[in-house]
Amino acid sequence: RNGGHAFAYITWTDSITIQANVDSVDITTIPFADFSINGDIYGEVSGRWHHNLTDNVGFLDIFAEGRYEPFDLQGRIQARQNGDTIFIDNIHAIQDKNMVEAEAIFVLPNDSNPDFKPTGYLPVQVQHAWASAKNFSIPILLESLNDSTLSSGMITGDIAYENGHGMLGNIDITNIGLRKISKDLIDINKLSIFAEGDKVEAQIKLGWQVNT
Repeated sequence: RNGGHAFAYITWTDSITIQANVDSVDITTIPFADFSINGDIYGEVSGRWHHNLTDNVGFLDIFAEGRYEPFDLQGRIQARQNGDTIFIDNIHAIQDKNMVEAEAIFVLPNDSNPDFKPTGYLPVQVQHAWASAKNFSIPILLESLNDSTLSSGMITGDIAYENGHGMLGNIDITNIGLRKISKDLIDINKLSIFAEGDKVEAQIKLGWQVNT
């Protein structure tokens, strides 16, 4: 339908296995995709999904591109499940020239797991998480929101979380320019944010030079 194709089949022996492959399928035509944000998503998806329902073991490798209002996006996700543990091996998301990579490991709620403890306000227990961006343009991101507050600004850095140890990483926001305010009044050269454990620090480097 709509130029793409897909197939799925179920194997029922001593266990139940589902396997599905999709190639350039319109997201809005995918069965069970009628969730609350579906009306704001347009585009195509390709990839494969394999899951053993009996043992709760499986994997997926999905590539999608399209529009999630108001952003034009493309991305790939590779993930695995082993019992109640989900491994997000890689998320690669692109918006215009901006790119973000991420990975994570988390545990799903399970009444038979006495060690399960949700992380913060999340319904899952995060064991590991990591995200990274390089030369991520803030004005390009805001442009899709019709926000022209910043004339320049780049984000570079990475941040990680480890269960039991907290956060670790640093993010630099450089060349911050406000469109309606001259740099003679406000010149922020760099805003650095550093996180370790439960501690978060921020440093601002101003670009003014004082002549004597």
